[in-house]
Amino acid sequence: MSRVKKTATKKTPPIKLKGKDSAQSQFSNIAKKVIMKSKEYTDTFTERRKNNKTEFNSFKDFYPFYIDEHKNKYNKLLHFIGTWLFLVFILLLIITDEGKYIFYAFLSAYSWAWFGHFIIEKNKPATFKYPFYSLIGDWKMFREILQGKHKIF
Repeated sequence: MSRVKKTATKKTPPIKLKGKDSAQSQFSNIAKKVIMKSKEYTDTFTERRKNNKTEFNSFKDFYPFYIDEHKNKYNKLLHFIGTWLFLVFILLLIITDEGKYIFYAFLSAYSWAWFGHFIIEKNKPATFKYPFYSLIGDWKMFREILQGKHKIF
């Protein structure tokens, strides 16, 4: 039997590159700014809710509130399903020219979304107070889900 002599291996410290560190530092600063901006939006809506001040001057102001009302990914999933069904029924309306599909389109979209709010999210749909902004918000969130900005699974 041969004996193998064990030698201690010396670990060399990692080489620090000036450019890499400064890039990480810049990224860190940008990330901090984004987080602070996000916190400002959250604080604004938390404050509005406390004071019951939920009037919005534009859709841009409304949309963070809308997303805040859709925190649960399963609620977003139900909205997504309802919007897809809406599109399917509108397509059927165009193909068949049968008016019943417009009824089915709105029934499916709102029933899936409202089920998500009342049963899963346990909140009141924004549709009741902000119908126009809520409609735009549904479509924007649908697009963002397709783009992968929101998790639904």
